[in-house]
Amino acid sequence: MPTLIEPAAPPRPGVRGAAEHPAAASIALRGLLDSGAAGEVLAVFPTAVYVALSGGGREATVAAVVARDGVRMPNALVIAAASTQAPFAPHSAGDAAWTGEDCLHIGAVRYRAVRSWSPRRIHVPLEPERTAPAVHELERLLDAQPLRLDAPVASAAGRLRDALIALDAPATEAAADALLGLGRGLTPAGDDVLAGVLVACDQLAGLPGTHVVTAQAARLGRYVAGRATTRTTALSAALLAHAGRGEAADPVMAVTEALAGIRAPAPALRELLSVGHSSGHDTARGLLAGAHALMAHSSLGRHTIGGNPAPKEHR
Repeated sequence: MPTLIEPAAPPRPGVRGAAEHPAAASIALRGLLDSGAAGEVLAVFPTAVYVALSGGGREATVAAVVARDGVRMPNALVIAAASTQAPFAPHSAGDAAWTGEDCLHIGAVRYRAVRSWSPRRIHVPLEPERTAPAVHELERLLDAQPLRLDAPVASAAGRLRDALIALDAPATEAAADALLGLGRGLTPAGDDVLAGVLVACDQLAGLPGTHVVTAQAARLGRYVAGRATTRTTALSAALLAHAGRGEAADPVMAVTEALAGIRAPAPALRELLSVGHSSGHDTARGLLAGAHALMAHSSLGRHTIGGNPAPKEHR
């Protein structure tokens, strides 16, 4: 990822020794950095810090501060420092955090938004003739990987895909409820799959004949955003809210663009599979499930995407 901002400035004199890092902020954080929200650090990694925030007249959410070589999340402030410079060494889980003056403050460190960026979207016309072979190829590449979804996750993902194809709103909600919070970690596997489905249905909404599916998925996204706050981790709930609007990390968007036929599938999938231990794989399965639901309602897809294969389980 290219450097978005200038290198971090030294601590400003006369401000209690506070260090300040200029950052490029996602427009999804617009308003949050001036809101007076408060919270604490959820987790610290070499490439990112995740901060839970609430108050300031806004709904609870999570913001990420990401090193330039980290995964650019849709809720991120990106700094110029690389992870090898240990920019987040001063932070620990539980540290106090707050927003104000266009900054995210973590202890004595300020991350100031000096410019903004927009989460990626697909703006080219979409054609089933390109998407159908891309779905097949990405599925072939993913099936060649050793990872598989756990059986309960694969079963719920299959039910969600089938319910979207059938336009069965109660069944889509029931399948989403089964996926929410299913698994371990900051982003459980069920949430990753669900996020992939929502992103695919939003970003590939331009496929001819699929408007009924994308409308159903949009309603599902709002349902999931409301349910996730009490059903899963704070970070995962925030990312699911973004997914319902078609917003996702750059590697997720790379595979979505591959499904649209505008990016080579193999390098895009490799990029996504490198995210987390299994998060990239699980999200890719969700993207494919969403693409299958869409293609089932396109004229070409009804003839070329046969059998609606279930997401692969652990062997």
